[in-house]
Amino acid sequence: MTSLTDSADLPDLNVWLALAAAQHPHHAQALHYWEKHASSQVLFCTVTALGLTRLLSQPKLMGEAVMNSAEASALLLAFCKQPGVRMATLTIANGWRLVSFDRDFKRFENLNWLQLSH
Repeated sequence: MTSLTDSADLPDLNVWLALAAAQHPHHAQALHYWEKHASSQVLFCTVTALGLTRLLSQPKLMGEAVMNSAEASALLLAFCKQPGVRMATLTIANGWRLVSFDRDFKRFENLNWLQLSH
């Protein structure tokens, strides 16, 4: 298992959802991040992994693109099989960069954070 470095990204749930759902209003922006700006290591934590599978299974959110739990879990596994993607614990102490559309993270002054505009 490769050790984690300071250059790891920890995308917020909203970024993972935008990557997973082509109909998401921020899909193109998230894909641009993934293809052009993502660190060599991109991490899931338990919260984002479980949140993604839960949201992908919600008919009101996903509409016709809704997935059953097995499909949502398979997509999570497919993300985790991408080079450099792995599960990790969430801590500011590791110095990893959090990637999010959520502007509220600016209140954490010690957080290494990349805000994707919307």
